[in-house]
Amino acid sequence: MKKIISLVLVLAMIATMMVAFTGCSGGGGQVKKDGKFTVYGFGNYGLPGKEEITKEYEAKWSARCEYPIEPMNGDINMIMASGDYPEIIPGRVFDDTTVSKYAAQGILLPLDEYISEENTPNIWKMFQEQPTAKAVATSPDGHIYALPMYTGNETDYLETYWWINDAWLKKLGLETPTTIPELTEVLKAFKNGDPNGNGKADEIPFAFMNTSSAAFPETLLSCWGVSTKFGMYDSYLNVRDGEVRFAPMMDEWKEMIKTYAMWYKEGLLDIECISQEENAWQSKITAIPPVIGCTFYTAQNPFKGAPDEYKVMIPISADGKIKPQIHLHPGLNGGKNEAYVTSACEDPAAAMRWLDTFYDKEETILNWYGPVGEDGTFTYEDGMYKWNDPKEQGYESLSEMYYGNTILGPTNKGYLDYKTDFGTLIENHPDFQANDELYEMYRPYLDYEMWPRPYYAPEDATTISALQTDIFNLVEENKADWILGRSDVEKDWDKYLKEMKAVGIEEYMEIMQKSYDVFKKALDSVK
Repeated sequence: MKKIISLVLVLAMIATMMVAFTGCSGGGGQVKKDGKFTVYGFGNYGLPGKEEITKEYEAKWSARCEYPIEPMNGDINMIMASGDYPEIIPGRVFDDTTVSKYAAQGILLPLDEYISEENTPNIWKMFQEQPTAKAVATSPDGHIYALPMYTGNETDYLETYWWINDAWLKKLGLETPTTIPELTEVLKAFKNGDPNGNGKADEIPFAFMNTSSAAFPETLLSCWGVSTKFGMYDSYLNVRDGEVRFAPMMDEWKEMIKTYAMWYKEGLLDIECISQEENAWQSKITAIPPVIGCTFYTAQNPFKGAPDEYKVMIPISADGKIKPQIHLHPGLNGGKNEAYVTSACEDPAAAMRWLDTFYDKEETILNWYGPVGEDGTFTYEDGMYKWNDPKEQGYESLSEMYYGNTILGPTNKGYLDYKTDFGTLIENHPDFQANDELYEMYRPYLDYEMWPRPYYAPEDATTISALQTDIFNLVEENKADWILGRSDVEKDWDKYLKEMKAVGIEEYMEIMQKSYDVFKKALDSVK
């Protein structure tokens, strides 16, 4: 492996020198004055144990750039404040609001004029085949200031499943619950029946982690047919028939809170549910014997202490009549903010040609999952990338292997379509297929009319920043007080709605609806 890497480095250095000495015409009608590209973050991944991999990747990427690359490292916010911008910024370093701000200031260039079948064939092809990726990347003014990515792997974007201890159900002679009342009775049995058999009252019938990206409490809201999630980008928003709604002001939200409050009062809900830290949460989900009866989590079984005891169950209905709606991450339509070109760039057409090379499908496979070779992620046979055995390289799982063999894993710019490329260009694998089976179980309950996290107009982004802190604080403070029994949601509800209006929720929602409408128009146009 080291000999192969050395050869790659030598060839890359030769190629880079050839580029430097043959002149630096960008092919875009300009010749750069300084003869190089400054690229943010290049050579500064800082990942322990990955120095050799980093050098290999950087040599490969440099060799196909029309200009020698000069790294520009440091705190990106300080760099941008200095006014001495890098020409190319690959990587998800800006959020939507920052993209809108820098675009309005002319710091981030509109990239759409450089995207064509001739100049950027891979990005152009992605937009042709996956129009949603183009829609999510389009700002309200119709321009693209940040390149997206696309995976097409739907299972990646279903973040949360219902998990229950099936061994406890069987031991206590219980059926898998299908409604909130049935689940409540199961939780009572978990609390009182000593299902883990250690003679201690240490069972936690139901648990969640308030700040988790997967075990979040709003999953319970799906029982009333409402899908949402907390976070700066999700903003507790829900879309139904084109109307954007704020979940914490809906009657269904009140029902969710009443259920959690009842469970907490009866000792069925984890007493640390609101204040839970990651270490405490991990100790609970990995405890031996198990202590958690039911929770939310990803498709990856988190119960390392006794994984065979747990199973994924069908989403629960509030009353057996309401159809559950499960939240889907909007990255399903395409990930945002993967690369930028700034006003410092003298040859943006050439910069885009370089960024386009990351969107070649075979290059995406190697960047996301790792190299071909005995010590790599794949062997290459009959036109297909076939997975090596992770255990032969000392890894426990497929994902451990490909994260170990790459810099960033499948979180980088690039383009694959899981539906068409897995099984044809890249070998499908039981690890992926297991997730597919769970996804199919949940497919009837998925809410595809998701909040898309659209870009905001610059002036709206400023207003949102001013409003959302007070809005979210009011929601979170009341949620905690109501669930923990410090106050009563039924008595407080009308007062709470008035307080929400006082902190600007109506103006906030007007912006959200307008932004959604702009996104939907862009989506309809590309479709």
